[in-house]
Amino acid sequence: MVITSVSNPWIKEVMSIKKRHAFYRNEAFWAEGLKVVLMALGSGAEIKRLFYTADNAAAIDKLNSGAFEVIEVSGHVMDKLTETRTPQGVVAVVHKDVPPLGELVIEGTALVVVCDRVKDPGNCGAIIRTADALGAGAVIVLPRTCNPFSPKVVRATAGSIFNIPVVYASAEGLLSWVRQRGITPVVTTPHAGIAINKADLTIPLALIVGEESAGIDPGLIDRAELSVNIPMIGAAESLNVAACTSICLYEAQRQRRKWL
Repeated sequence: MVITSVSNPWIKEVMSIKKRHAFYRNEAFWAEGLKVVLMALGSGAEIKRLFYTADNAAAIDKLNSGAFEVIEVSGHVMDKLTETRTPQGVVAVVHKDVPPLGELVIEGTALVVVCDRVKDPGNCGAIIRTADALGAGAVIVLPRTCNPFSPKVVRATAGSIFNIPVVYASAEGLLSWVRQRGITPVVTTPHAGIAINKADLTIPLALIVGEESAGIDPGLIDRAELSVNIPMIGAAESLNVAACTSICLYEAQRQRRKWL
């Protein structure tokens, strides 16, 4: 059977997940693209239901082990499900365990990223992808940050959301967690603090980042033990939060691994 109507109950379920503005533990979320679905399966995430178009049938037949439901839909329905101009023809309803902050286990010298009021999905997804690429132990999401499991963020992570823990916390919960574990909270500021290459980033760190417009919560800035900035030699006044996070994580790993 091929679903050809967006009024189908299964399609309505996917659309409701897609429009969800918040995410709670143990809820399913929505992922697009065969590569992302394969990464989800490789990480141990649970595929609850997968929708595909006819031109992807051969690939779906190869990966389908009978562990989840596979449903063919028309191109019209796939266009409605996806948000991209050129849909990849595969979307899935996925479940990934999201542990509470207290159960988060970080191996080695802690290096985690904390998103505070990061509202742009593209930036949030890029941060998660960079944290994965540069070996951070987790991404911690504070209130007033966009839903990290929304379709736009998941797509921007390019599958990295399945490789790294993404957990929620309140500001107070975060500060209590880092204090108990001897982790230093560090904030990024445009024109204050220590130049990033002069700060000691080999210690256990929680790197707190925020959007240019809203910035980091002043309460977190006041209670941070370290403040760093990125020296710039050009005319730009600041960097966006994803670029800033990339530079800070690279410098942290450069110091830890003594890259040249």
